[in-house]
Amino acid sequence: MKFNTAIFYDIENLIGGYKKENLLPFVSLKAVHQSITEKLTGKVAVQRAYANWNTPRLSVLCGDIVHLGIDPIQMFGFGRGPDQNASDIQLAIDVIELVFQHEMIDTFVIVSGDGGFSALAKKLHKYGKTVIGCSYPRITSQVLEGVCDSYIWLDDPLEEAEKMAAAQVERVVVNPVSPVVSKFRQAFSPLTAPDRDKILYEARCILEFFVQDESQAALLQGKNGGVKTAIYNEILKYRLGGLSYPFLGFSNSVEFLRYITQDSPCKLVKDKTQACKLVLKSVACPEGYTDVKLYGGSGDIHTTEHYRSLWKKADLKLFIFPS
Repeated sequence: MKFNTAIFYDIENLIGGYKKENLLPFVSLKAVHQSITEKLTGKVAVQRAYANWNTPRLSVLCGDIVHLGIDPIQMFGFGRGPDQNASDIQLAIDVIELVFQHEMIDTFVIVSGDGGFSALAKKLHKYGKTVIGCSYPRITSQVLEGVCDSYIWLDDPLEEAEKMAAAQVERVVVNPVSPVVSKFRQAFSPLTAPDRDKILYEARCILEFFVQDESQAALLQGKNGGVKTAIYNEILKYRLGGLSYPFLGFSNSVEFLRYITQDSPCKLVKDKTQACKLVLKSVACPEGYTDVKLYGGSGDIHTTEHYRSLWKKADLKLFIFPS
């Protein structure tokens, strides 16, 4: 097979707009790419994704961007007034430019349901090119679908989001919930796609919530060994969603807590089975437990061995570390 295909991703259309937060956690560029390549007869030579990549929420897509070798095209808008068409215009210009720069590209895949790209598809046909559309049925323009030579339908992340929401409701009804977890849920709502700084801030706020909660006072004083980290992790998951610890700079949840507790009133202790609990730093270590070492500054994080372990867990083989 020859390298004859170019894929252009309209990220704003793919995620349902920058102001909508509920779909982004369910959007996978890897899944989109796989759906496309399964239908192609040639190989992909060019991939470009258009978005305002300075938007913190889009950081969840960066792993896929790197893994797939997609060129992220930064769009800042027009500087004033509506800027929602800036990416569309730049995408169309780049497509036409590619037609004349690389004649071997004869198949263009437009990942968008925006009907505005129907004019681009017609122009590509005049140059003898094949146009493949790719998007969710729910947002696809009938005009664009009709103009394209073929269409690749993607699984709608809205359906996945609705299933997840229904499953969460079912778990709340069926599974018993700790009183402190219930109290936190009543006081706070889940956050969608927070950036790294927000995650670290909220993680520390949850520890403060434990300290202020009367029901946790005895446990934090060392009763029954302390507060179970499973309770903390349950609240963390509710507030921030599923976290990828390697991408945050930590190998696992325990390492994450070691870092978070260094600037909080709490500390980690562990028993002989390595099971961890939370107690106040001001109290003696409970019987049968030992203190878990704190990070003690940034030195423990920024080491070759630390980064080596993170890259291995993230399975991103991009760098060769010194042996």
